[in-house]
Amino acid sequence: MFRSGKWKDFFTVHTEVFTSQKLYGDIDRDGAQLLRDKQKELTVLGTAYAQFDYKQVRLRLGRQDFSLPYVNRNYSRMIPNTFEAYALTAKRGKFEGIGGYIDKIKKRNSGSFVSMSKAAGVTGDSDEGMAMAGVLVNASDNLDFGILNFYTFNVVNIFYSEINYTKPLKDKNALKFSAQFTDQRSVGDELLSTSPFQTQVVSVEG
Repeated sequence: MFRSGKWKDFFTVHTEVFTSQKLYGDIDRDGAQLLRDKQKELTVLGTAYAQFDYKQVRLRLGRQDFSLPYVNRNYSRMIPNTFEAYALTAKRGKFEGIGGYIDKIKKRNSGSFVSMSKAAGVTGDSDEGMAMAGVLVNASDNLDFGILNFYTFNVVNIFYSEINYTKPLKDKNALKFSAQFTDQRSVGDELLSTSPFQTQVVSVEG
């Protein structure tokens, strides 16, 4: 990993190389997603981005990672998911916001980046990217909630919302409540399916 110093308290460069090497494995024993197909080693420049900071605003351009629902590192193997993207984040008081465009994704067992539409399962010559926007509200020390929207052009739109609440108890114990809602539906030319689709998911934890 390389991180440059901050130039004029404004500009930095970040790069990170990931590798997963085969020690032993039969060529026909794929499946663990630690290596490429047919048990080939995997080395990739996973992140390489320029970062611009001004007060509570940050702009990242290039290969980077995210920690968002549906768009994240999925770092349960040797190499995480990373993305070719342009992302702007900002904080003001209790509010945090993000907006940007993701052109491609490199999945955790791949050395190459593919369009977001292909990663979603679209075949053919499709090379659609994905726009995203969201806001998180830290209402108090015990309550936060937020919404996110991911729009993959001519493929699918995913709307996500979440709320988290913590009720402090005696002796440093606490009750935690969390709820999430997702709406997913085909959009535009609906390249992922021969017919329109729409699904909703609700989950509650406590």
